[in-house]
Amino acid sequence: MISRRRLAEPLLPSEPIREQEDDEEDSIDKMVPPKIMRLTQHYHNLIYIRYFWESIGQQPPDWIKGEMTRADEVLKRELEKEEGQGGLLYRRKRDETR
Repeated sequence: MISRRRLAEPLLPSEPIREQEDDEEDSIDKMVPPKIMRLTQHYHNLIYIRYFWESIGQQPPDWIKGEMTRADEVLKRELEKEEGQGGLLYRRKRDETR
């Protein structure tokens, strides 16, 4: 059950947005493997950090650029592995293919 929160408190990554979302077949938590979800969140955070540095007129540190490259490569590998295994990300419903 989802408790009411103040607007200032964001949802956790694994917390459902709506109560019925856990029961839905198309729930993002059921379609995206946890490892890929965490990698995309990490990559998104790195993009945000890089944007912050560039918005103040500075070059991002080398470790950010290196970590973005590493995260991109690992995410691509995981997506290729998921596609090769026929994961939920690549399954289509019958009505979607008509």
